[in-house]
Amino acid sequence: MPYIKSLNQRLLFFVLIPLAILLVVMGMVGFIYARDALRKQWTETVILRLRQTAHNVDMGLERPKQLLELYNDSIGTPGEADIRRVVLARLKELEGVAAVRQEGSVDSEPEPATMPITGRGMGRGAGMGRRAGQTSGMGRYGMMRVNPPRYSEEIKGRVVTLESQTDAPERIEVDIRFDYLIKDLAALGRWQDSTVVLVDQNGDVLNPKDLGDWPASEDGRDLKKSTLEAMAREPSGTVFGQGKPPRLMCGYYRLVQAPWTLVIFAPGREVLSGILTFRMYFLGAAAGFTLLILFLVRLVTGRSIDAIKTVSGAARQLARGRFGPPIPVRSDDEVGELTRSFNAMVGQLKDRLRIKKSLDLAMEVQLSLLPQSPPTIPGIDAAGRSIYCDETGGDYFDYISRGPGGARKWVLIVGDVSDHGLPSALLMTTARAFLRQRVQRPGGPADILTDVNRLLAEDTSESGLFMTVFCLEIDPDEKTAAWSTAGHDPAMVYDGQSGSFEDLDANGPALGIVDNHQYQGYSRTLGPGRVVLIGTDGIWETRNPDGEQFGKDRLRSVIAKHHHHSAEKILEAVVDAVNRFRGDAAITDDLTLIVMKTST
Repeated sequence: MPYIKSLNQRLLFFVLIPLAILLVVMGMVGFIYARDALRKQWTETVILRLRQTAHNVDMGLERPKQLLELYNDSIGTPGEADIRRVVLARLKELEGVAAVRQEGSVDSEPEPATMPITGRGMGRGAGMGRRAGQTSGMGRYGMMRVNPPRYSEEIKGRVVTLESQTDAPERIEVDIRFDYLIKDLAALGRWQDSTVVLVDQNGDVLNPKDLGDWPASEDGRDLKKSTLEAMAREPSGTVFGQGKPPRLMCGYYRLVQAPWTLVIFAPGREVLSGILTFRMYFLGAAAGFTLLILFLVRLVTGRSIDAIKTVSGAARQLARGRFGPPIPVRSDDEVGELTRSFNAMVGQLKDRLRIKKSLDLAMEVQLSLLPQSPPTIPGIDAAGRSIYCDETGGDYFDYISRGPGGARKWVLIVGDVSDHGLPSALLMTTARAFLRQRVQRPGGPADILTDVNRLLAEDTSESGLFMTVFCLEIDPDEKTAAWSTAGHDPAMVYDGQSGSFEDLDANGPALGIVDNHQYQGYSRTLGPGRVVLIGTDGIWETRNPDGEQFGKDRLRSVIAKHHHHSAEKILEAVVDAVNRFRGDAAITDDLTLIVMKTST
């Protein structure tokens, strides 16, 4: 697919053309849905109309059948002759009955039967319960048949004959006028220019040709075949001819009282005329509206595209570091809002660049406050490092000499200000100044922390910031260590000869929380081959992508594995282990540690 660079072309190919296609597709889907709904509605309606018409035909046959069955069932019952006379009289009085013929007679009164005269004769009995496919029905003593329509010279018209023959030498035939039975077919045929026919099981048309016949076209012959196959499977249903819309649509419904079926044909375009007209108008309107939309979009978007090109050019210049004048805002729409936002963004970007430069300078200043290299202490190897997660941080470490000549004792300090970033960096620099000044005065680590805490508490009472500190004083000559802590994790001491760990623990709140707290001091002798690590919680609280913490056990394993190396090598091993464990996860806290190792 070729690359489309122009915004106008993209608007045309990716917006307007898909929109036009969407309109057409939605129209076609709507047309198909409406067509199917209309076909379904026609199916339901035609079946209902056929059922009503078939019911009227069945009713014309049902009443004579009931009387004939009553006539048959009266054989062998008390009062047989009277019942027969009444039945014959009622048959002759029925509407639509053209003639009643009786052949043979019964000379003597038959013996009484066990079945009474009431029951199925007057209700929906044997005759009413038969399906349309049954051409004969059995009474208790006889058989009944519905003959196809024939022309009768007696009544000068077509009749349907109901024939009942009993076991006795007697037969009754009832002629029903065929025009009476199919009187509703003409009205049904006028519905939607339809053609209605009454056919037998073989598909032969029973009604007069002037009322309707099977369609003579090739489509009609195919539909006739499909309809006859459907009639053999189901008593009612619909069949659609070929074409979209179908050229012919057919519905059929089988009678109950005779082996005949009502079939109706209607032209598909007549049935679906409304939806076909809608499709024609919709396609024309969709084409017209699409052209109108193309024209209006091109007219409206011309200025917007020009304004977007102006903003795009200014953005390219901005990417090269060139801050041009503000872009004029020429409209109040989204493009105008984009222009105003771009101008505001440029101004904010200038401010952010100034802040970024200030932060970079602050980082350089803060890093310059940290020791650049470890001191030279007789019998002691030391190394330290701070890694910040932001430009500036709140972690701090330091080596401060004290005593006569400035080299007799060394104070090692690791601190961690709550939170991180610029506020923590400011508190860290303040604490550094207090600590370096206080170390030069008499007193041990506990006295140093007590005095510095009092000074910091005055500054942090409103901000809520605080700082944890581990203060360790080393006497190289005496091989002793004195320490005190202010809320900081204890230092780790590893004995290289025994392979055991020990913590330099102490109690005391962080600096800046309780202004009058008196910190406690501790001391011990440092044997040869000891590795002392003082760190901040950013080391063991580092998490990998799965959320698991590095932990102090892994830290101890690294120290034990590399204890025979120099302090700098041990520090590098710890940092590498933490970075490998962290993987792609972001650094969320500052990392600071001092590693000190006594000579063996």
